[in-house]
Formats: sequence, C-alpha cells, structure tokens
Amino acid sequence: MLKNRTALITGAGGGIGCAIAQALAKEGVNLILFGGNQVEKLQKTADSVKQYGVKVYLRAGNLTDDNILVNNFDSVIKEVGGIDILINYGKVIMALYIALAVFVLIVLFIACKLVHISFRGLIKAIQEPALLTFTTASSEAALPKAMSIMEKFGVPKSIVGFVMPTGYTFKSR
Repeated sequence: MLKNRTALITGAGGGIGCAIAQALAKEGVNLILFGGNQVEKLQKTADSVKQYGVKVYLRAGNLTDDNILVNNFDSVIKEVGGIDILINYGKVIMALYIALAVFVLIVLFIACKLVHISFRGLIKAIQEPALLTFTTASSEAALPKAMSIMEKFGVPKSIVGFVMPTGYTFKSR
C-alpha cells in the first residue's frame, strides 16, 4: 500500500526522523529528507536507507525561514511530482473531524432527550457562537454572546456566570 509513495520527513538528520525514514524505506516509500543545516547528518540517514532501493531527496535549511521553505518544497514537488503521505494525512485529519462532529451531535442529542429540551433549539442557540469561535479561532470573541444566548435559552444566570467562564479558563491553559 505504501510502496512507491513519497513521504516528506522533517528532522530527518537523527532521532525519530531518522527512525521514521528507515521504517518507511523498508516499506518501499520514496523519501524527501528535510533537516536544518546538518547536511552531513541528512546524508548519513540517506545512505542508511538507500539499501532498500528507494529514491531519496535531501533538502537542508532553516525551517523558520519562509523563503528557504518555499524554494525547497517547490523544487522537490516539481522534481518528485507530489507528496503522497501528506495527502493521506489530510484524509486522516478530515475523518477525525467528521467522527468528532458525529460524536458531539450524538452526545448532545442524548443529553437533550435526558433533560427534555429541544435539540433543534439548542443547535440554533449555539450555532452563532460556535461559528464565531471557529471563524476567529478564539472562544474569547464568542464568550459574551454565548453567555447571553444561554441565559435567553433558559439556563439560570448563576449557572451561566459560573460554568461558562470556568470552562473558558480551563480551555485556555
């Protein structure tokens, strides 16, 4: 399944990156080894995996320099034609988010049934603060709005005033 795929490995000059490179090479995965300015260590990793008959591309540079990153990745993708393992990783992340959404909806549905409140009403109530949280990547922006909506939804002010800021405090640490 992995044979003839291409994987990008950062920190490939040693430690976990080198071990991952060796494990993937054993499976027949072509490798793009990326590391800091340690060309000798990258070459050592490359030499250790060539015995498996895979293609190995070396790229060294400072990962914090955007120009180096863009130039290195552009040249590798043109040379190799794409990074398969990265694409597969994106599919795994998408599956995770879908599973999370399904789980949360099922738990919310069961909780609503147990306390005899409208599931649709709850979804409508939390829709705007949730959208604001996801679009701004910060729950801080949505907290005041969410608190007022929960009060309008019928949650006692004393509970809203205690539970929501407490949850926000734990989340932000």
